[in-house]
Amino acid sequence: LGVELVRTVSVVQVLMRYIIFPTSTLRAQRSVRLGMRAIDDPGWFPFHKILAQDMLIVVISIVFGVVAPLVLFPCALFCLFSRIMWTHHHLYVYESCFETGGQFW
Repeated sequence: LGVELVRTVSVVQVLMRYIIFPTSTLRAQRSVRLGMRAIDDPGWFPFHKILAQDMLIVVISIVFGVVAPLVLFPCALFCLFSRIMWTHHHLYVYESCFETGGQFW
């Protein structure tokens, strides 16, 4: 959750791009090179990673909540904060996979 807020992967990718391609044109800086995007272009939402992490937290809270009920409090906090953070990221950070551009209207 904290790594996604800071977006450390994007920062590392930008530093790697700057080291590998120090003199690039503006068009080359905006393009995807070696699988690395620009810092202000995160691409689509990685559903396969995020849903697997969230389901792991749910399974841990269900399994260990019976034995140690104190586990439920951090899991509930994680679910609350991740809900807020992912809602913000879906609206303002990641681009939509299925954007029609208003063709149906």
